[in-house]
Amino acid sequence: MKKFFRRFCCAAIAAMTMIAGTGFDSNVRTWDISAADDMVVNGITIPSLDIQQKYIPETEGIKFVEDMRLGWNLGNTLDSIDDNGYISNEMALETYWNGGFKTTQRMIDTVKSAGFNTIRIPVSWHNHVDSNYTISEQWMNRVQEVVDYAVKNDMYIILNVHHDNDQNHMYPTSAHYERSSKYMTTVWKQIATRFKDYNEKLIFETMNEPRMTNHPNEWWLNMASQECIDAVQTINKLNQDIVNTIRATGGNNAERYIGIPGYDCSVEGATNSYFKLPEDTAKDKLIVAVHGYLPVNFALTEANQNGSTDKFDLSKDTGEINQAMDTVYNKYISKGIPVYVGEMGVRDKNNLQARVDCAAYYVAYASSRGITCCWWDDISFMLLDRGSSTWRRPEIVTALNKYARGESTSTRPPEEDPGFAEGEAHGSVTYNEEKAFYDLSVPSASDTVYLNVELPEGATGASGCIANGFEKNGQYYWAMVSWNTQLGGVVPVNIDDNFQQLVCNDEEVEDEALIEEAKAYLKTITAFQAQIWWVGGATGLKTSDVKITDVYVYEDGTQPPTEEPTEETTEAPTEAPTTAPTEATTEAPTDAPADVAYGDVDCDGEISILDVIVLNRNLLGNGSLTEQGLANADVDGDNKPTANDALAILKYVVKVITKLPV
Repeated sequence: MKKFFRRFCCAAIAAMTMIAGTGFDSNVRTWDISAADDMVVNGITIPSLDIQQKYIPETEGIKFVEDMRLGWNLGNTLDSIDDNGYISNEMALETYWNGGFKTTQRMIDTVKSAGFNTIRIPVSWHNHVDSNYTISEQWMNRVQEVVDYAVKNDMYIILNVHHDNDQNHMYPTSAHYERSSKYMTTVWKQIATRFKDYNEKLIFETMNEPRMTNHPNEWWLNMASQECIDAVQTINKLNQDIVNTIRATGGNNAERYIGIPGYDCSVEGATNSYFKLPEDTAKDKLIVAVHGYLPVNFALTEANQNGSTDKFDLSKDTGEINQAMDTVYNKYISKGIPVYVGEMGVRDKNNLQARVDCAAYYVAYASSRGITCCWWDDISFMLLDRGSSTWRRPEIVTALNKYARGESTSTRPPEEDPGFAEGEAHGSVTYNEEKAFYDLSVPSASDTVYLNVELPEGATGASGCIANGFEKNGQYYWAMVSWNTQLGGVVPVNIDDNFQQLVCNDEEVEDEALIEEAKAYLKTITAFQAQIWWVGGATGLKTSDVKITDVYVYEDGTQPPTEEPTEETTEAPTEAPTTAPTEATTEAPTDAPADVAYGDVDCDGEISILDVIVLNRNLLGNGSLTEQGLANADVDGDNKPTANDALAILKYVVKVITKLPV
C-alpha cells in the first residue's frame, strides 16, 4: 500500500449470507466458528458470528495457506522510498515513513506471540541499486536480518518487490516491457540467490500492486479499454519472467511457493478473463495474491475525503467483503488453487467498535472461503506500537485471532500479551490510587529495570522515579532512581546511571560510600515503589494521566539483546527536569500567609527538592509531617497534602512555574 489514498477495484455488491450451521452436504460444510457468547475486551465487543463455509478442496497448496493462518505487514518500513533526494543514506529509509522506528527482534516476537503466523515484509529496491540494478550489500544484509527475525519465530514470510512501480523500473505496458523485464529479473535473481537455501515457509511475491501509475485507470481496471487489456497481458509476461528467474536459481527455489498478483492486486485484476497464472516447472506451487480494503469507503477512504464513513453495520454493510471473497473462491479456491489476501485492514477513524466488527467479519468470511488474510500495519491502520512493542488495539488483534484459519499460535490472549522478547522477565504493576504511587515487582534483581510508560494524548514528556528504602545502624535510608521520557514506551532505568538521591531523616546523604551501598542494595531487590513527578504538554494534563503499564528486567540481570534499542534519544523539553534535581533554593512566595510557608514542607526556611522528597516519603507512608509541615505542604489549597502538591512544589523548584498555586 502507498502512503497516500488508493482505491480498490470491486464489482457489484452481492447480498450478505449469515446462516447458523446445522448440517452439511457434499459441497457445503458448516463452520461453527463461535458457539459462545460475544467476547468483551476493554469494553469492546468481539462479535459472535456463524457463517456458512463453502467446500474447500484439501490440496497441498490450500493446506499450506491455511497453515499461514493470519498475517501482519511490516508496513511503511523496508518499503519506504525517496525519489526526491531528501535521504542521502539509504539505510535511513527504513525509518523514513514510520516515525523513526527501526525493526527489532522484539517487534517480530510480539507479532508472533499474539497469534500471527505470517509476516509480510514489503521491500522496495530501486533506491538501493546502482545503474546495473545491483542491490547494495548493506541493504540486502539488512533485509536478510529482518527476515531472520521471523525465521527465529518459525513464521511464514512473504518477501516481495514493492514500490518499484514507475516508468524507470517496472511499468506494466508493452511499450515498457523490455526495461521492466530487465529490472525485475535482475533484482529477483539477486533476491532469490540470497535466500535460495531458506525453507518453504519463505514465500516470494513477484510484485506489489502492478499498475499504470498516474493513469486514469491506475486503480480502476476497465476491461473495455485496450490499454487495460495490454497492462494485464504485460503483467502476465512479467510474472512469467520472474517465476522463471526464481526457479533457475536452484536450491529450495526450485519448489518454493510464489505469490502471483494481477493488475493492482485487486480481485478484479486477478479474476478477469485476460489474467493468466504463469506456467511453472514446479507443480501447484503458485498462490494468487490479492488485496482488499473493504468496504472501501469505510476501511480505506480517509476521513476527510468524499464518501468516507466511520460506520459499519454487520446486518447490512458486508456485501463488498462477501462479493470479493466469493469471486476469488469461485475462480480459484473451488478449483484447488490457493489464495491469500496480502493486504487488508480498517483505517482508524476513532471508531474502534466498528473497526472490530469489520475485522472480525472480514477474516471470518475469508476463512469460510479458504482464504488467509494479512493486516496492513502502518500509522493509519496501526495495531502494533513499535516504540514499546505492545498492541495499541488488542481488541482488533483479538477479533482477527478469533476467526483466523488454523490453530492459534498465541501464547496468551492478545489483550493480555505484550509480546515478550527472549530474555525478558516481566513482573507486576499495581497502582495505589489513594497514595498516587505504583508498587512494582520483578522476577529477579537487575541493575536495569524497564518500565513501559504510556503518555496521554498531547503530552510532550514525563519524568518520575523508582525507589526503595533500607535500614542501617538504626537509621532508615530512602534511595531514588529517576527516569524521564519524551516519547513514552519502554524506558530503561539504570540504577548506576540514573541514581538520583539518598535521603535519611529528611536530609540528603552525601556520603559516597553510603550512596554506593544504596546502589548495590537496589540491585539486589525485586520490589520498588514508583512515582510520576512531571508531565509536560497540553494544558490540563495531570501526572495521573501518565500510566506505568508494565515492568521487566532481563534474565541475565543486565542488558537487552544488542539489536534492541532501549529508547530513542532526544533532548528533553527545556521546561522538563531530565532527572529529579538535586537541590534548588528559592524564596517562598511573597504572598504566602505569615503563619504558613507554603512549599517549605521540612520547615527549614527554604523551598528545595528536599521538601518534595519529604512530602513524597510521607505520602508513601515512610515518614510523618509536623502540623506546620502539613500546612506548608497544602500548596493547592484543598486542605490535605497530596501528590499534586508534591508535583507543584517540584515545578516551582525547577522553575517550570514561577508561583505556587495558593
